[in-house]
Amino acid sequence: MTRNGPTMVFTAVLLASATLSACGGQDEPEAAGGSSDTELPCGVQADGLLQEVIDRGEVEIYINAEYPPYETVDANGDFEGLDIDVAHAIWDPVGVDIVFTNVTYPAVLPSLVTGKADMLVNVGATEERMEVGDFTIPYSPSSTVIVVQQGSDITSVEDLNGKTVGVEQGALPAEQAHLVNEALKEDGGEGFEITEYPQFPVVAEELASGRLDAIITGVTVSSTLLVQKPNTYEIKDAVGESYFALVTQKGEESFVEFLNCSIRELKESGELVEIHQEWFGEGYAAIEPLLEELPDEIFTARVVGG
Repeated sequence: MTRNGPTMVFTAVLLASATLSACGGQDEPEAAGGSSDTELPCGVQADGLLQEVIDRGEVEIYINAEYPPYETVDANGDFEGLDIDVAHAIWDPVGVDIVFTNVTYPAVLPSLVTGKADMLVNVGATEERMEVGDFTIPYSPSSTVIVVQQGSDITSVEDLNGKTVGVEQGALPAEQAHLVNEALKEDGGEGFEITEYPQFPVVAEELASGRLDAIITGVTVSSTLLVQKPNTYEIKDAVGESYFALVTQKGEESFVEFLNCSIRELKESGELVEIHQEWFGEGYAAIEPLLEELPDEIFTARVVGG
């Protein structure tokens, strides 16, 4: 899926967020403290921020816990999801605590710029975003698709002309929606109205209620919607291609090397597949082919046909 959004909008979000005080959220410290002589995978030699994290004994990760099955809050108020398990699979073996801070999605990337977060999960790489932080190889697939109510006459991107489309504010599908809309207008179409919401669950509810004609979101999240409400939603045309990666602060080479080695080890051991199977359940079959083809290099999001 493609998270290439308008530079002006993205930059404005970053600048606005950088002037705000630290976003409040839920903290969840877990595991045991690290040390300066911690043995890292692939013989990585820690320095810079990675060494600071190890010496500190905890890593700060900002998330948006309203994005099941990746990040959510359970009945006890604890964070859970695929991203939470991946983070623990990376940091628990080296004895570093994880402090998750829950913020709105538009505040996630700026937390890296302001230095509040050491790293992020669940981010698709774009040229703009690669100027803000250093990305890893992908750990989870995330093509972007159109989702509609069952029985809708929308079957393709062209059918979105004149419709109202919902997206999650600040997410990659929102950026792609704007690109697709611009492309339709350049081809002589009417384009569509884009309505942005701060949380993805609200986007899905608005579609189910009929207040939206369609939504543009990730195929992985869409497959979960279909399992939860098989008689409500349908997946239609692909809009873009992307993968979820981890991100750390700019210029932290040993940190990125550590994360890349950890992802490769999770892939080789089969643990990454097991984590996806656990959190996608019946929906795993839909993403299995995409997971098997994860690139072993940074993948920049792109619009289908773009």
